[in-house]
Amino acid sequence: TLKNNKNALLFFKKSLEIRTLVFGVESSKAAFCYRYLGMISNRSDKLEEALSFVKKAMLIFKSVLGDDHPNVAWCYCSLKYVYRYHGNGKLALEHSFKAQEILDKKFDKKHSKIAFLYFDFSTSYFKLGKYDLSLKYLKKSIRLLKDIFPEGHRILGFGYNDMGATYYYDGEYDLSLQYFKKAVSVYQLLFKDGYDEVSRTYNNIANVYTAKK
Repeated sequence: TLKNNKNALLFFKKSLEIRTLVFGVESSKAAFCYRYLGMISNRSDKLEEALSFVKKAMLIFKSVLGDDHPNVAWCYCSLKYVYRYHGNGKLALEHSFKAQEILDKKFDKKHSKIAFLYFDFSTSYFKLGKYDLSLKYLKKSIRLLKDIFPEGHRILGFGYNDMGATYYYDGEYDLSLQYFKKAVSVYQLLFKDGYDEVSRTYNNIANVYTAKK
């Protein structure tokens, strides 16, 4: 809510004041506060403030830790979220790739952070209406996630659900049904039938059947 966002901003600013006094303006600890302030500002629909705070965090991290530190990558990811939230899919994707350049150097190709980054590429391409590229990165993400998590893990359910949605918008209704049903199978292992994930996926399946000719 707006009130919660205001309170979060207030206390992050209090934290920043203390960290600046104790560790200095150009410290990593201050940079974390700037990044968090950016994300809360974004949730409050304050685009310019959000960008300003995150870019300030990135400049500090680059100065203190170097251009290819993971914390710089997380700033690129934060900028990606801001741009995507405000409807700029192209800039969101651009910053995702900048994050990938850093994370590829720092983590094994089968690391969960790489898998989630692929997942994010998929979301960006989906919002741009490029469903073929969205599916490409979703498949790459799910392949990695299946090596990391057990088959019944919730994150795989989300992945199958996204596959179903992307195939639906691409007009591939049979494949859409296949993946929505796989998502339901995962959710039913974890939750009761009345749980929201199950309910929403049933709605998705109903929409596919409605669209099929």
